[in-house]
Amino acid sequence: MNKEMERSGLREQLQAQFARVGKALASPARLEILHLLSQGEKPVEHIARMAGLTVANASQHLQQLKSVRMVTSRKTGQQVRYSLAALTVASLINHLHEFGNERLLEVQELVTTHLTPLNGQPPVAPEDAARMIGQGQTIPVDIRPKDEYQSGHLPGAVSVPFEDLEKHLSHLSREKSLLVYAHDIYSEKAYQAVHRFREAGFNAFRMDGGVADWMLAGQSVVSQTQA
Repeated sequence: MNKEMERSGLREQLQAQFARVGKALASPARLEILHLLSQGEKPVEHIARMAGLTVANASQHLQQLKSVRMVTSRKTGQQVRYSLAALTVASLINHLHEFGNERLLEVQELVTTHLTPLNGQPPVAPEDAARMIGQGQTIPVDIRPKDEYQSGHLPGAVSVPFEDLEKHLSHLSREKSLLVYAHDIYSEKAYQAVHRFREAGFNAFRMDGGVADWMLAGQSVVSQTQA
């Protein structure tokens, strides 16, 4: 009986720890922060601005994520910079997305209503994208902001920030296919960019996900310091 009680106590303690992770994820703001950090290390001020939060509020959310070791921080001068603690954090968020896509009708309706009409073409899985790039007939096009591109991008990718897309249309080769990627599978701008490229006569496709998905598929990225 004592051993059974001990095992029961152990299970209870373990579940309590796992519940801490669930609690940390139970906030749209914290999920958005994890999404932002999956694109690379960022200072707290940058995170706050992009997430639509005050610096104080962003700091509180970051501390909660840090308490369950989802994010890490380092200080450079007077600036505190945050990053994901491990690639497994991105994997956890991906599984959350997969569950939502499969089981939540509300998620399916949002995608069907807001994203599919922009470009209903099936996306290219990261594994297939790697093969296409390796064959030399496909150019990865990173439409994220320049600083995120510099933090880490697909090998051979060109930086075409979404806001500057029109300026780059005349500089891209139409002899090769374009593989467009942004932040994740829900990036509205990726859908819009593929639509615009196709309008301009390019053979363009959207990768199913972003840099984190690429890395989770076992592929490496290039950072500005490595380039």
